Amino acid sequence: MALVSLLLSLSSASEVDVHLDRIHELRGADPVAIEPLGARVSFREVHFEDEALSVRWTLDSDAPDFMTLPIVGPGVYVHALTWNGEPLDGVSRGGLLEAVVRVDGPAVLELEGLTDGDPTALQLLGAPRGTVVAPGLAVGGAVRVGDTWWTGAELLALAPDTPPRARTGTLAVAQAGLGLTVGEGEVQARGRLTWEPRQGTLTQVAFEVQHVGSDLAVTGSNVKAWRRSGRRVVVDLREPEDHRVVVDVAWSHTVPDEAEAHLPVPILRPQHAFRSELALQVARDGDLEVLPEVGDWEAIPQSGLPPWAAGLVSGTPTAAWLSNRPRDGRLALVRYVPVPGPEVVVDVAATTIALTEEGRALVRSLYQVRNERAAHLRLTPPEGATLLGARVGQGIVVPVTDDGEQVLVPLKRSVETVQGLLSVPVEVAWLYEDPEWDDREQRRFALPTVGAPVGVERITVYLPPGFRDASGDKGPDRVDAFSEGEGITYGFGRGDAQAVEADAIFQSAVTSWLDNDFDEAQAQLDDLRDLGAESEDIERLQSNLDLLVSEPSAAPRAVESRASARRIRGQARARAADKKAVQQDVVREAQEADRRGDYATAERKYKQALELGTELELLEEEESVDVSSMNRALEDDLIEVQQKTEAADAPTEDWWEPEPEASEPGWLETTGEEVPEWLDEDGEGGAVVLWGQVIGDEDSLGGLGISGHGYGGGGSFGGVGHGSVTLSDEGRLSGSRSNYSADYRPSDSPPPPPTVTASTLSLIVPAVGEAVLYQRLLRPAGATSEVVLEARRTRSSRRTP
Repeated sequence: MALVSLLLSLSSASEVDVHLDRIHELRGADPVAIEPLGARVSFREVHFEDEALSVRWTLDSDAPDFMTLPIVGPGVYVHALTWNGEPLDGVSRGGLLEAVVRVDGPAVLELEGLTDGDPTALQLLGAPRGTVVAPGLAVGGAVRVGDTWWTGAELLALAPDTPPRARTGTLAVAQAGLGLTVGEGEVQARGRLTWEPRQGTLTQVAFEVQHVGSDLAVTGSNVKAWRRSGRRVVVDLREPEDHRVVVDVAWSHTVPDEAEAHLPVPILRPQHAFRSELALQVARDGDLEVLPEVGDWEAIPQSGLPPWAAGLVSGTPTAAWLSNRPRDGRLALVRYVPVPGPEVVVDVAATTIALTEEGRALVRSLYQVRNERAAHLRLTPPEGATLLGARVGQGIVVPVTDDGEQVLVPLKRSVETVQGLLSVPVEVAWLYEDPEWDDREQRRFALPTVGAPVGVERITVYLPPGFRDASGDKGPDRVDAFSEGEGITYGFGRGDAQAVEADAIFQSAVTSWLDNDFDEAQAQLDDLRDLGAESEDIERLQSNLDLLVSEPSAAPRAVESRASARRIRGQARARAADKKAVQQDVVREAQEADRRGDYATAERKYKQALELGTELELLEEEESVDVSSMNRALEDDLIEVQQKTEAADAPTEDWWEPEPEASEPGWLETTGEEVPEWLDEDGEGGAVVLWGQVIGDEDSLGGLGISGHGYGGGGSFGGVGHGSVTLSDEGRLSGSRSNYSADYRPSDSPPPPPTVTASTLSLIVPAVGEAVLYQRLLRPAGATSEVVLEARRTRSSRRTP
């Protein structure tokens, strides 16, 4: 019925509008799904005249989509490329300039450039439709309408349409190098601008400057005069030049006497050039931290700096960059200003005292010291105290006494971390001689005076056996439990031995950090956490390790934190200077082995150099790419050597089976991974492995000497032998052996890991009597310290007459 009504209405109307879905419904057919069109180029406009090229592409997309655009081929120098009016960076691959864009609706891509000479063809991104305007030229395969050629082909075949015209004007390429040397009081800037004419001669050059000092000076062998008008500087030449013009510039900036300052990166923009290259290098000549923020500049290694930009800095170069156009940037300058305060601070002074009925007292004072610049910790012992010994960290020290009877304990400077200084444990032991104790006793017990501020003082007194505390809750500074200082003393609730064990592990972790053995330092901190130890020092050292292994996004962004992080990374980098020298020697040995065809040695040396480079790369600042570039080159060299090894004839493999007297079947092979230093006698990184156990070193002459006994891999081994062996490409040994015997004893479970015990350097005070606790906070330097003891003998321990 509905169809009849529709036909009747059509008979009386000239036209009718019906929705497509309704038509499909009436026809009884399934609707056809229409897929949206993706990103596409719809139109292209080309204008080419007198070597100048201008192209505009129109793109569209029904849905957001990405496109890789092959924009322009070889022979065109691009000096401007924009996407919807914003600068767009491209990548050159084999002379073809490519860019990746996101198309979300109508978009416009524009290119401005110059061709080098008279091209016979132009390779451009194609389009379904397009126009070409090229005065004086004919475009092959295109339709001409007036002065416009219609074609969207990728390759434009060009030919003279009229007799060629003689070239006029001057064309040149230019380079501008800029070097900034940051000193304590000023920044010295030096620049070098170079023009190389490709057509015509130069009688005058010009360049644009921004953020330069008022003391700008322009010099050069062919400079006759120069003048500055705002940002533009014009230089008149003594003689016309058709080869090369070099102009040197220099100026300076005063660095504000502040903790933090910012300096914009100066801009040198050569004019009278159809193509420019720019380079920037930064160096330090003092203790001022320089934090570059240069955005889109391309970081390069120092060795990759072009010759026309070299030699423009003094001091220590830190980073270098390249660009094809001037880019904004700035340098954050941070001056390290120590916060005024005491040269040494004692976070926690923990004193343990054991008393005897005869009047003797054994006293152990453990000071957690943060030392910024002091040479000694000054202690004034009370009358009657005899010094037994002292240690700082894990080493025993010899204190000295000055004329005032003060004891001077030599100190180490605290290790700096991102979160502050690490504390250094200082332990001092004393012996007191006092009168014998009576049945009822009240006496004052004086403690050594500390010549530094003390944050928390914690005192534990063990009364003589048979005595009990009679002071009750009225004693001064008496506490039932310590409430402060746990964060610095590992948080153990009882016993000195566990705290000393933890401190021994932590001091080993500090030593590993100072040796740049970061994996070992992390493992030792993990061991501490397995013991249940927690302290501020553990977190401080962990912050340093996190600094070197974290992703750049996790690095601190505040200027002050970044400056501190750079200072800590710089200290670690200075400690690794010898490893950089070792890496250079290893690379040289690898290259020599490669030249003489010893690919196995070359491969082993390249791997060793990469291991060193991986550690050095952790210490590299984010703007520097010297070490990372070196590592990438070493990886390429390693791959090349491995390919040479694969191409060589593989030697005959011969497994070396053990003699029948061996208790277990097995074989010998070599490994270059995790070889203990005591086994690696020749430093080559190779060792002999028996049943998975490292048991000896493979010497450089191919001889094999093994001996030893130990645990590992689920069993123990023992044996001795020798022989003549060779190493195959697969890392296996072949050859002869003699006088070899082995005894391998499998085990159901691996042996227990080695345990860490308390350091023998530490004095453990026996806890034999009742413990009385005292706590004081914020003690000034030189404050006297004593405890008031009240005790009485218990009935069960009274002496009989």
